[in-house]
Amino acid sequence: MEEIRIGIFGEEDKLSVSSEYNEVFNKAVAAAYQMGNSRGNLELGFRLASKGKAAILSESLNRLNSLSVSGVPVKVQAEERRLRQRIGLLTEIVYEEEKKSNPSAQYLRTVENSLFETQQAYRSQLQSIKVNYPNYFSLKFDTSAVSISQVQKKLRYNQVYIEYVIQDSSLYIFALTKERSVWNYQKLDRTFFASLKEFQRQLVPSDFGKLTIQDLDLLSTSGYHLYQKLLEPFAAMFIGKELIIVPHNELTSIPFNALITKKVGHVGGYFDLPYLITQNSVLYALSSKVFVGGGNSVASIFPSALSVAPTYKGTTSPSLSSREAYRDNLAELYGAEDEVKWVSQIFHGDVLAGKDATEHRFKEVSSRYDILHLAMHTYTDSVNPMFSKLIFYNSTDTTEDGYLNAYEVYNMRIKARLAILSACRSGDGNLVKGEGLMSIARGFRFAGCPSLVVTQWRVDDYSGGEVIKNFAKNLKRGYAKSDAMRIAQLSFLATADPLRSHPYFWAGYQVVGEDTPLFIPVSMLCIPIIILLIALAQLFLSTRLFRRFYSLR
Repeated sequence: MEEIRIGIFGEEDKLSVSSEYNEVFNKAVAAAYQMGNSRGNLELGFRLASKGKAAILSESLNRLNSLSVSGVPVKVQAEERRLRQRIGLLTEIVYEEEKKSNPSAQYLRTVENSLFETQQAYRSQLQSIKVNYPNYFSLKFDTSAVSISQVQKKLRYNQVYIEYVIQDSSLYIFALTKERSVWNYQKLDRTFFASLKEFQRQLVPSDFGKLTIQDLDLLSTSGYHLYQKLLEPFAAMFIGKELIIVPHNELTSIPFNALITKKVGHVGGYFDLPYLITQNSVLYALSSKVFVGGGNSVASIFPSALSVAPTYKGTTSPSLSSREAYRDNLAELYGAEDEVKWVSQIFHGDVLAGKDATEHRFKEVSSRYDILHLAMHTYTDSVNPMFSKLIFYNSTDTTEDGYLNAYEVYNMRIKARLAILSACRSGDGNLVKGEGLMSIARGFRFAGCPSLVVTQWRVDDYSGGEVIKNFAKNLKRGYAKSDAMRIAQLSFLATADPLRSHPYFWAGYQVVGEDTPLFIPVSMLCIPIIILLIALAQLFLSTRLFRRFYSLR
């Protein structure tokens, strides 16, 4: 299966067989468990889970890293990136044309011919790289798995790593701390999947005006049942610790921070429920291989930041007529404008707002910043997730169309250490079994950004802005990203009115990836300054005493 996957040319083609690939490795994990719950088979099962989960993303990240470290010239790397970008653009044009009610057969033939020629050129370039830079291919096709000890080496003592594998109606869970590793098997029945569906439904109500006490009970009951299955077996391991969650398949669609940690009777409202976030910070990882391979950011005093909030008034017609629906009835995000204003002040960062927030300008300047903060509309393409889009102001002054596609993000080089995607459904997308949600956020991770803040559903404009503003304040104070989000969500929950305490308004935000602090708080600078002053005072006194001693002699 690994040889087949490696031999497939394009990422979309790899994704098309991802479910079958994942199924093989899921069954292998099940076989490892059946061999006996010994230490050796725990290691085997974990390695198989490592190979099977987010394998395509891991391979893509490995390919980018291999291009850099194996001596492939920058010029060749740029050409490889240009050809991939060209393939993505032509594929999108074909996709959009075919969606029209009356597509042009002649135009499609012309574009498809151009696409075929570009793909051939890309294949030729890859063959040339293989011949001239053999180290690149030996690194790129590294299919090694991640071991338990590698994850434990990366973990801090205050962290617990929990990874899930769902195989049919079986659930396998790996739980690791710095010094301990266990796994757990459970048979999933209809009640579990019914609870999962009900929990999802209650998190995003269709009509808040029709919520009843029964809905509160359903959220509480379903959330607690999921907690019992997914986390309670390891509760003693994570008391007061940060949880690193690696979800799988259906579990990618729920926010663990909103799970209910105990059975409750009568409660006063949504604000009164025992959410997991009241006990633990939650961080998400895409796979063990991505978790181990990610570096640690170095905190600094003044990280550079860019906040972006487009206007949608007076936008021109898109270049492709089939895209007109993407801009139909796009409301102005007035809460986003306020959010960008406050976050830029907290970070002392730059702003692209209104008509300045164009796709062209963002591509031009985004690589200069440590933090990217995007507050805007998105379009999630559930059929082809590579064409999900961030929607910028659309100006006729550039060759860009105002839609930043996921495949375009994949081909950018983003140096930011954190991307805050405060956009509608930035973490939502099409579920590809084994790879997880194919969202716009995944493109930022692929492009080199190690940490992301994403939303699981269409967030409320103003409530979401409040969470992000508090998150930014907590980052500035020197908190790790998951802790900064936990404190922001708890602060929102503590001050929200009974309606806005509903998880819909705060639980959709997730922190994904690397978790170290970005800021050295200014207060911390006082310590070395005080030490320096004391040292200078001691030196001064010592010098005076020395001079007085010799003057007396």
